[in-house]
Amino acid sequence: LLAGVQLVETNLPAAEATLLKALAFAPEYGPANALLARIYVTANKHPAALKTLNEMVARNTNDLASWLKIAELHSAASNYPAAKQTYEKALAVNPRYVPVLNNLAWLAAVRLGDLKLAYELGSKAHDLRPADPFTSDTFGWVLYLRGDYPRSLALITESAKALPQEPEVQFHLGM
Repeated sequence: LLAGVQLVETNLPAAEATLLKALAFAPEYGPANALLARIYVTANKHPAALKTLNEMVARNTNDLASWLKIAELHSAASNYPAAKQTYEKALAVNPRYVPVLNNLAWLAAVRLGDLKLAYELGSKAHDLRPADPFTSDTFGWVLYLRGDYPRSLALITESAKALPQEPEVQFHLGM
C-alpha cells in the first residue's frame, strides 16, 4: 500500500525500495511484483522490468497480463521477434485473449510484414469483440494493407467515431 502511495506521489525510488523490502519477505507475492515492474517501466528501467516480469511468468505461466507487458516492452525496444514469441506464449495460455490477438495482429502487419498472420489474428480478435473500436481499427488497417478498401473503410470509420482523440485511428481513416 505504501509503495502505491509513493508511486502516485511519483517518488519512484522510495516506492522501489519499499517493494524490494516487502519482496524480501514474500518474493512470490504477485501484486508487489507487478507494481515493481510498473515502477520500473515508469522509470524507464526496462531491463529491470523485463527481469521482474520474466520471474513472474516463470512462477505462473498463466499470467496473461505479465506476458502482455513483456511483449509490449520487447516491441518498444524494437525487438519484434521477441515480442512475437512472447505474444505466442500468451496465446498458448489463452488463444481467445483479445488484447494479445489484437496486438500481435498489429505487430505482424506493421512491423513484421506478415499480412496473412495479421489477417488471421485481426479477424479473430474482431470476431470476439466486434464492438471494440481498437480491434476494429486494427483489423480495418490490416484490410487496408491487403487492399480491401471498402471493408477497411467501414471498420475504421466505426473506430474513428468511437475514438476521436486517437491520432493513429484518425490517420488510418485519413488514409
